[in-house]
Amino acid sequence: VAENYQYHNALTLKKDGAAEIIEEKDLTAEVLIKTVESLINNKSKLQQREMHHKATKSSREFAID
Repeated sequence: VAENYQYHNALTLKKDGAAEIIEEKDLTAEVLIKTVESLINNKSKLQQREMHHKATKSSREFAID
């Protein structure tokens, strides 16, 4: 992939609190399950919809750039 743009976009979202990253080389069923469980159990992120709000804001910024 040209200059790994998807990874860099994902890093921006993660930095903004709008995403978690699991690199393909690290992706296993166990890692995915732990990541999803962590998100489910993090009530402040899910109940307040912080990740959704931040992802929406970041996606708008990407569109503007």
